[in-house]
Amino acid sequence: MRKINRKVRNRNQSEERKFTKRTERKKQENVSEKKLNRKRQRDDEGHREKSEDYIYGINPVKEAIKSQRSINSIMIATGAKNKNIHEIIELAKERKLPIKEVPVSKLNTVCETRSHQNVLAYVSPMEYYSLERALKDDKNADFIVALDGITDVHNLGAIMRSIESAGFKYIMIPERRSVVLNSTVAKTSAGAIEFVRTIRVSSLTNSINELKDKGYWIVGADLSATMPYTDLDYKGKMVLIIGSEDKGISPSVLKQCDHKVKIPMNGRINSLNASVSASILIYEALKSRSK
Repeated sequence: MRKINRKVRNRNQSEERKFTKRTERKKQENVSEKKLNRKRQRDDEGHREKSEDYIYGINPVKEAIKSQRSINSIMIATGAKNKNIHEIIELAKERKLPIKEVPVSKLNTVCETRSHQNVLAYVSPMEYYSLERALKDDKNADFIVALDGITDVHNLGAIMRSIESAGFKYIMIPERRSVVLNSTVAKTSAGAIEFVRTIRVSSLTNSINELKDKGYWIVGADLSATMPYTDLDYKGKMVLIIGSEDKGISPSVLKQCDHKVKIPMNGRINSLNASVSASILIYEALKSRSK
């Protein structure tokens, strides 16, 4: 009986050791996968940063801010504190420009030099419009495509190309957590960036409210909508909102929509690329407004 109990105990201990090893191996695989995902994310961010146009150095950045040049964001080395850096921060705050503190090593990598004087500014290849200026300068700004949560520069370029091809000329993006104009967008748009005016706003929600007060209808592309996109009349002043592929339109913006439309999905894939969805809806609007 003791031999049997000893064998059972040894077998249980052996199984426990095997289970422990499998568990540890699984944990290591999960850790490795997380590290790989973080590396991929850093590589993607690095690629996006390298594709953006930038200037660096105290005087170039300071003068760019003062001259009202279109700036996407400003990066300042962590711990950099002197009169010039403080002045740049104050000037940037006056213009409500996004400011990020980053390790000096990151500036060294992006600039590929150490002579950046602890400051860098990502600049836009084209001028941004304020909503006020767009509405004041152009009485025909009655169809605007707004992007909510779109961060892929290729999507922005493709959407601008569709807007210009359909004869429209306004796109609206928020300042934060959004794609910006850069050389990659210019290339992807196949020249459309020269003709499509980009309205950049501090708050998409507030800007939509402002447009609603001015008589604009707000239409959102939403997978959960019940109305097929072909059933809507797109005439009149309108803002067409396109959300990100993974999260769609944010709840706060979706709540402001007067109409929500969907593009029927009859296959096994349940969503389209954001730029493809935008193109379908833009050309449906063109068709409706041409009647």
